[in-house]
Amino acid sequence: MELPDLPPYALESQGLPTPPEGTVLNQFPWDSKYLGDPFWYDSLGRSLVEQKKVFTVPRSGEEQVAMVKELLDDCEFQVDLNDDVESSDGGDGGEHKTKEEAKQERRNEEDSKRVQSVALEAAMKGSAAVMSYLIKERGLRADRTLDQLCLELHIAAREGYNDVLEVLIDQAGASIEAEESGATALYQAVAAGQVPTAQWLLQRGALYAPLDSNPGYIFGAAAVSGNIEVMEVLFSFAEKKEPEMATSTWTSGRAIAHAARSGSAEMMKLVMGKGGYGKGAENTRSQHEDAVVAIAMAIRNDKTDPTCLGLAIDAAFAKDENQNFVRSEEPFVIEQLSTAVANCCARAKSEDMKSMLQLVLDATTLTIDSEGFKKMLTGSLHWCYLPRSRECAQELLENWAVSPNVFDPNENLAPYSLCLIHGGVDCRDVEYAKFWLDHGADIHLARGQYCNGPTALARAIEIQAEEIVRLLLEYGGPVAKIESGLSGSKEIKATISADELQRVEILSSDANLGGRTHVSLHFDDGVPEAWLSKIQMRQSDAELVKDGSGRPLKNLE
Repeated sequence: MELPDLPPYALESQGLPTPPEGTVLNQFPWDSKYLGDPFWYDSLGRSLVEQKKVFTVPRSGEEQVAMVKELLDDCEFQVDLNDDVESSDGGDGGEHKTKEEAKQERRNEEDSKRVQSVALEAAMKGSAAVMSYLIKERGLRADRTLDQLCLELHIAAREGYNDVLEVLIDQAGASIEAEESGATALYQAVAAGQVPTAQWLLQRGALYAPLDSNPGYIFGAAAVSGNIEVMEVLFSFAEKKEPEMATSTWTSGRAIAHAARSGSAEMMKLVMGKGGYGKGAENTRSQHEDAVVAIAMAIRNDKTDPTCLGLAIDAAFAKDENQNFVRSEEPFVIEQLSTAVANCCARAKSEDMKSMLQLVLDATTLTIDSEGFKKMLTGSLHWCYLPRSRECAQELLENWAVSPNVFDPNENLAPYSLCLIHGGVDCRDVEYAKFWLDHGADIHLARGQYCNGPTALARAIEIQAEEIVRLLLEYGGPVAKIESGLSGSKEIKATISADELQRVEILSSDANLGGRTHVSLHFDDGVPEAWLSKIQMRQSDAELVKDGSGRPLKNLE
C-alpha cells in the first residue's frame, strides 16, 4: 500500500503566503474535498484541523483534544442539506424515514467522515490522546470504518508511534494483521526501519511470516531498508520462536536482491550469511536465481555499491580453473542482465552500464554480433528517454552502433519506445532534442499507435515549446503544408490540426486558425528564404507505413 505523505500544514511549505487577518486562501478550481464538504475543508482541500494548526503548534494532548472537540461540535449541524434529501416511503421493504430523519442520517454520515479525517491526521502526527478521544467519545471503531482503521494503523507503524498503535488495537479493535496489498503494520514498521515499533508489534503477536505469503516476505522489507538493527531484531525473534527452522527460510523470497537494492554491503553480507550463500557453483538453483536477480537490483538505487554488486556477481556465476566465467545460456540469466543494463540507463549510470555490458559478453553465450545482444542494446537505449540519461545514450549510439531509429521490442514501453527525440521535446530540453537530431533521429517518425501520427514537431507545438519548434524546423520539420509568400515576413505561425494526427502547417501571421493550437515565430529581419528551404514535407503514408514499427495508418475519412 502506498501511504500518503504527511500533509504540508505550514503555508510556507506550500509556497503560499499567510493571508491578511480576516481573509482566507482560495483557489479555483476548488479541491474535490471542499466540494464534498465545504464546512470542513477549504477550497485548497485543507481540513479545519489543518487550518487551525491543531497538531503543528506544540500543544499538550489535552489541548489537542479540546480543539478537536470544539471543531467537530461546531460543524455537527453544518451539512449541505439540499432538496435531494427527501423522506422515504419504505418502498421495496425498506424502512420508512421522515425528511427530518433523512437529514439526521446525512448529518451522521458527514460527522463520521470528519471523525475519520481527524483520525487520519492524528495517526500522521502521533496524537494518541486525540485518537483515544475519537474512539471513546465519537464512535470511531474498526467495524465502523471502510478500511477497518488499516490506514491509520499502518501510518502509525511507519512513523513509529507505538502509543497510537496501542490505542487503535486495544481501544478501537483494529487488527494487528490488518492488510492492504499484502502489507501489514509490521511490514510498514520494518520497511521504515522503526526498530522499537517492530519489537513492540512482534511482542504483541504480529506475524513475521504472514499466512499465505512467502516466509521471507517481511525479511525482504527489512533487507531493502538497509537497516541492520531491524533485520537483526527479526532474525533474533524468529530464531527464538522457531529454533528448528533453518535461517535460510527467512532469506527466501529474493531477500538477497532486496539487500542488494539497499546499497548496504553490511546488509548484503548479513543476508548471504544467514541464507548460506556461497560462490557460483556452491549455490543451489534457487540461490543462483536469487543472486542473478540481485545483480539487476543492485543498480536500482541512486548510487551503486560496488561491494553489493560484486557479491551478487560472485554468487550468481561459477568460474573455471582460470577464473573465467562459465558462460551461461539460460534465458533467465540473459533476461535479468538485460534488466540490469536497462536499470543503468534509467538511473543514468553510464560507467555501470559499460560494466554490465561487458559482464554480459563475459558471462553469457551472447556475442557482440548476436541478435540477442543487439536486442538488449536496443531495449536499453529506449530507457534513455529522459535528458539525465544522455551519457548512456551517447555511449550506446557512438560506441555500440545502436540506431536512434529502431523500435523497442518491449511493447509495454509504448509510446516512449517510439522516436526518442520526444524525450527532449517532452522535457522542453533543447540540448537533448538537438542531441538526438545530431545523432540521426528521424524527424518523420511518429509517436503513439499510428505510423502517421504526431511528429516531434507537432508535440513541440502542442506544448508551446517555441525554442524546440524553431530547432526542429531548422532540422527540417517536417510539415504537411507551407503557405506561399512567407519569405521576408516578420511573423509566421506553426499550427497543428485538431485531429489525432496533429498535422503541422506553417501559415502567415494573419491566417485564421479557428482556435487551433499554434506557436508564433518572430523574425526581426524577416523569414530568410534559406531557412524556409530547409523545411521538409512530411513523408507520404506509403513511406511512413514502412517505418518498421508495424503500426497501422490512421485514416481520418
